[in-house]
Amino acid sequence: MKKILLMILILSITVGLVGCQSTKQPKETLLEQLELANPRTGSYYQIFVRSFADSNNDGIGDFNGITAKLPYLADLGIDGIWLMPIHPSPSYHGYDVTDFYDTHDDYGTLEDFDLMIKTAEDNGIKIIIDLVLNHTSDQHLWKTQHPTWYTNFSYFGAWMPELDFSKTEVKDAMLDVMTFWLNRGVHGFRVDAAIHIFNSNTYVNGLPATNDIKRSIDYFTMLRAQLRKINPDVYLVGEVWASKDYTASFYQGFDSLFNFDYSTQIMNTVQNTRTSNYDTTLNGYYRAFQTVMDNYNKRFVNSDEVYIDAPFIRNHDQDRPASVLNTDKLKLAAEALLTLPGNPFLYYGEELGMKGVSSFGENGIWDETRGLPFKWGDTYTTNWCTACVDYNSSVSDLNAQKNDTTSLFNTYKTLLNLKNTYPALKYGDFKLVDTTETYLSAFSRTLTFEDFSQTVLVYHNFSNAEIAVDITGYDVIYSTTAFSSTIAPMQTLILVKQ
Repeated sequence: MKKILLMILILSITVGLVGCQSTKQPKETLLEQLELANPRTGSYYQIFVRSFADSNNDGIGDFNGITAKLPYLADLGIDGIWLMPIHPSPSYHGYDVTDFYDTHDDYGTLEDFDLMIKTAEDNGIKIIIDLVLNHTSDQHLWKTQHPTWYTNFSYFGAWMPELDFSKTEVKDAMLDVMTFWLNRGVHGFRVDAAIHIFNSNTYVNGLPATNDIKRSIDYFTMLRAQLRKINPDVYLVGEVWASKDYTASFYQGFDSLFNFDYSTQIMNTVQNTRTSNYDTTLNGYYRAFQTVMDNYNKRFVNSDEVYIDAPFIRNHDQDRPASVLNTDKLKLAAEALLTLPGNPFLYYGEELGMKGVSSFGENGIWDETRGLPFKWGDTYTTNWCTACVDYNSSVSDLNAQKNDTTSLFNTYKTLLNLKNTYPALKYGDFKLVDTTETYLSAFSRTLTFEDFSQTVLVYHNFSNAEIAVDITGYDVIYSTTAFSSTIAPMQTLILVKQ
């Protein structure tokens, strides 16, 4: 079965892991059962196709490049991929679509896409694609063939006119689009700009009015039910860029929502280690988040539905964390992210410490520099943005980092594969553990499934001093560096109950 590792393999790829654990490891059949019971759970990897892997030496990433690199992602410990827009578009980013039923010429044909989907399945990886429901390009045929399908409002600019989802024809057309891609083997969709679907009233503080929000939630609730008739395991993750209290009700129509609040909290906390109180930021935030979500679950969602958080550090709309954090803090951010419940999302190259910031329109470049070429260190490296500042000239490529046991890449690989080895880290519940240390985060992850039970205990030290920890009754399965009796500053310790 995919990504089930013996502990000896985990030891070989990380620094600081101790010898084989006495904890009885779950049988492969149990892991298969857990995957079947949790078809929407996994670690996702966000890919900007143009920058990822070039298979034909034209400088532009493509589907065949992704296909060739799928073994890398499987080995890294990835369960799913989110492909940023793949459709024909006049822009480099693709969020102004001209044809929802085709692929961008730069990326390859539908046949290339199908091969990628099949190869991903063979590697145990599911693929979701970006779905730009809210608007199209002003060059889309619908604009001339069906002008009444559009509103007079353009939140993202006149070249991206917005569709009118109050019209049945528009809803039906988009359902047809989604059906087309699900039938090609896509596992689900990342819904772009989900909060902006309805805009019949004036925005309040930059967000749609309350009645428009309700109409959006009603639409997505209906849409998810329709899609589950096509594929019962379809996965929908929504971009609702607002606070948790504002967006929680969108879970009525989504399996996951990107946790933008957590993105802010994790960056602020890791950046300000030694001065900020972790327990009142990340821990306190996550306690509040769970309370909000549990309340909405009880009020709005069927008893058999459970929200799946989608935490992340940064995405394509934000400056990369490596542009402001050093390697130690990048490791700490990865450790904080990959020990949480839910489906973590990684932006491609994050595992290498790739850099990138918006260029504020310099030389016609804006956020292209947040999506620079992945550093393979081989012929698959792209070079499509020749005008872009290369912020990654000093970043070690994948080949170099693979051979460095202390690299950021090996930290990510170890943590991702640890999630696939210890079910409690992937599927377990989350419970905060009180400590007497102000800057020490502690929580447990516990999974009970049939006759199997496992508890993992996680510590993050955000102080500037070593902190002693009693590990009686537990085995060490991960430590940033070698652990004896104390956790070093800005480091993590993960234990499994004996």
